[in-house]
Amino acid sequence: MAKRKTPAVRLKAEEVNQTAKWVLTGASAADVAEAIRAANFEGEPGALMMAAMEQFRAAGNFDPDIVRGFVFEGIRDLYRKCNESGDYATALRALKELERMARNVRDQQEGDPQAEDEEADADAEVAGALAGPT
Repeated sequence: MAKRKTPAVRLKAEEVNQTAKWVLTGASAADVAEAIRAANFEGEPGALMMAAMEQFRAAGNFDPDIVRGFVFEGIRDLYRKCNESGDYATALRALKELERMARNVRDQQEGDPQAEDEEADADAEVAGALAGPT
């Protein structure tokens, strides 16, 4: 008996993107599947969740120089906006973060073995440092 092939269904990008958003909220697979059904998506829940996971995998394959440049530009823009609005404390935190970033890049280029560990530790603090007190 020959296996039947199910026809390949082209998933809609907007359905995959919404599924990824639901996954990112921390919802369980069952909750995401239920949300997909409730939204009357054309794609099957399992296929949409797998496509969302593939988006996450693709997002993890990045060029570090591009990400570093994006972060640099973001910090620079944050500094400019804070300086213009008179939020000098946050502007100073942005400058300090930029200086830390530049130091880590230099250390990595010079082959400092501690630089990568320090960068990983500091990355965990970036959002909080730039956000200021909560």
